[in-house]
Amino acid sequence: MPLLKEIQQYWDRAFTHAARHRGLRTVGGYGYTDDGIHVASVALVISRRSDPLRISWWVEIKPLKLDDILRDAFLPTLDVGPAKRRSLRVNGAFAAPALRLDRGEYLVALVEEPASTVNAVLDRFEDLRTEYLRVAPDPHDFIDQAQLRASDANSVSPSARLREALALVVAHRNDEAVRLLRNELDNHRHGPMGGPDGDVFDLLLKYLER
Repeated sequence: MPLLKEIQQYWDRAFTHAARHRGLRTVGGYGYTDDGIHVASVALVISRRSDPLRISWWVEIKPLKLDDILRDAFLPTLDVGPAKRRSLRVNGAFAAPALRLDRGEYLVALVEEPASTVNAVLDRFEDLRTEYLRVAPDPHDFIDQAQLRASDANSVSPSARLREALALVVAHRNDEAVRLLRNELDNHRHGPMGGPDGDVFDLLLKYLER
């Protein structure tokens, strides 16, 4: 049986080719669209080296403004070009957490060609993106969608709290974002990322209060 790395590379090539054929950009194993308002991404990974293979996928979306606010608060001196900034929204270490629209798995025979599964995932991506933008076309709508889709299990994670705070700012509900961040810090809960200038919750709070 091929190594997991070899299998992933084989599927990555098929995924990248199919995504680009549909007009998507690709970076680091992700396919994505950036329409100037939202960035939506789709990932496909081999989660288990076996026969059949276990293929995992997920689709996420967020307004571009989430990353703009996070960058101004957390990395104000970051200076990158438009292309690099675009890709960092998708797979950057300090990207704002996106909203996961759906995820799933396929079991695929090791000898099966990737095309059918890859196209099914990309079809699902297009359907999910289209439906989300139909329901919530304005970045201000993101907070409602994020809160609506949050489950009890993940809505209190540091990433979810950061996403909620940023979404509140996008919706011009800064006072609510400040209360959320103060509550996290008062309860000694830290954000999902930190840097030489401090924790992201603390830096975002200072940014909103200045």
